[in-house]
Order: sequence, then structure tokens, then C-alpha cells
Amino acid sequence: DFVTFARSEGRFSKQFDKKGNRSPKLLASKQERLDNWHLLQELAGISKDEATKPTPTQKISASADAAAKQKAALLAKLKAKKKQN
Repeated sequence: DFVTFARSEGRFSKQFDKKGNRSPKLLASKQERLDNWHLLQELAGISKDEATKPTPTQKISASADAAAKQKAALLAKLKAKKKQN
């Protein structure tokens, strides 16, 4: 899985503490990659659980909404910083 891969890559070393515990950010990345993999399986018609999972359109819509919220928050921070200067 993604965490196993991350352990073998130096660029992800900051995502593990001294005891080898994973960071919340790494766990979120793992889940995002797993969700993307399931989406690809659904789009390819090879998923067995299509009835219980959200449709690809629902997932894309949710991702787009999340991205829009992140963008709005970032723009608000930039505007606030610009006003301070």
C-alpha cells in the first residue's frame, strides 16, 4: 500500500515520527489514493461493489467542491496578508 511505499522513499521521511508512526497527512494521502484507485476500477467496469459506492460523478463533484473551498480559503488568506502589508 501507499504507506509501505512511503517508508521506502526518503522524501516521505518527515511523515513518520521516531517510532515509525504515520502522520495524519500521510494517512489522508493513503485514503485519497485508495479512493482514486477504486474510482479507476469503477470507470473500467471491474469493481464488484458499484451499488454501495458513490458514483464517479458524485466523487468528482465532492473533489471539485473541496478544491473550490481550499482555493477560496487560500485567496482569503492572501487578501488578508496583502491588507497587512
